[in-house]
Amino acid sequence: MDEARSMFARTDMVSQAKGSAYVELKKTKVVCSVFDPREIPHQNEFSQLGQIFCEVKFAPFSCSRQRRPPAPDAEDKSLSVALRQALEPTVCRHLFPNYQIDVFVYIIENDGACLAAAINAAGLALADAAVPMFFRRWPTRL
Repeated sequence: MDEARSMFARTDMVSQAKGSAYVELKKTKVVCSVFDPREIPHQNEFSQLGQIFCEVKFAPFSCSRQRRPPAPDAEDKSLSVALRQALEPTVCRHLFPNYQIDVFVYIIENDGACLAAAINAAGLALADAAVPMFFRRWPTRL
């Protein structure tokens, strides 16, 4: 609690993705891929705001406990929802009406703070994909 985790970050890690990032927070390792906006599947009504689809998955070897890789569990789903809630206010979704941006996070190693690492990786991957985001300049002290 009294020390900061060391951080390493790198973008442009996944060649098939529009934007991607790799983040290490001490021993936690995360890869994030962002893909081009696409029409919202199975959408009957027009949506003024674009959507962000987030999916978080753990590697089978990422934790000390045994994980079942193909089936998402409650932790995967709750992290996906938390990531979407963190990203929605930052992306200029009004520029993508009736479209969704896909964000996929793969947790390679989990040593705690996997949500923080996922949020950082997703932000870097969105910037690498040139997705418009809001910028907040913090006031400076004189």
